[in-house]
Amino acid sequence: MPAGVVKPLVGKGLAKDLLPELRAGGATAHDKPEGLAVIGDGRSKRLVGVVDNDGLDDAPGESVFLRLGRL
Repeated sequence: MPAGVVKPLVGKGLAKDLLPELRAGGATAHDKPEGLAVIGDGRSKRLVGVVDNDGLDDAPGESVFLRLGRL
């Protein structure tokens, strides 16, 4: 959009609480998801995410793909 044009506001709201998924298996929750995406369409629309733990000195740096369910 050109400079000076009022940008539309996007509403926000909690779609899914990620903490139970991030703590699954008794692991310590990662500090934040690295990315989230909605895949599929219609009734098959699903939320997926990826986290890694590379921000710690002693972390193995593994990535975890999360299947977060239908929307």
